[in-house]
Amino acid sequence: MADKKILTTCVYCGTGCNFFFRVRNGKVIGVIPSPRGAGQGKLCIKGWSAHEFIHHPERLTVPLMRDGKEGPLQETTWEKALARVAQRLSDIKARTERRHRLFHLRQMYQ
Repeated sequence: MADKKILTTCVYCGTGCNFFFRVRNGKVIGVIPSPRGAGQGKLCIKGWSAHEFIHHPERLTVPLMRDGKEGPLQETTWEKALARVAQRLSDIKARTERRHRLFHLRQMYQ
C-alpha cells in the first residue's frame, strides 16, 4: 500500500509552518515539508519530529479539567471543555473594554 500525505500545520510555535504527515497503514510514520506556508519547504528540528508524539502512550486524547481553581485534573467531554472555554471568553468580553482584548489566531493553511 502506498503512503498517504496529509497536509497539516506545525503546532510547536506560532509560525505556522506547513508539512505533510506521511501515513502508512493508518499510522503516521514521518513528515514531509510543504513548499507552502511560512517555512517555504523547510522545517526546524521540532517540525521534523512532530510525528513522534502522535502514537506516544502518554499522549492526551481527551480533555482534562479541574473543578474550580484547585484540585486534580479529571477527564471530561469535549462538549464540557469547549463550553467552559466559551464561557470564560464571554466573561473576559463582558468585563474588558474592546481595546484591551487581543486573541492570537493564525491561518492554518496558507
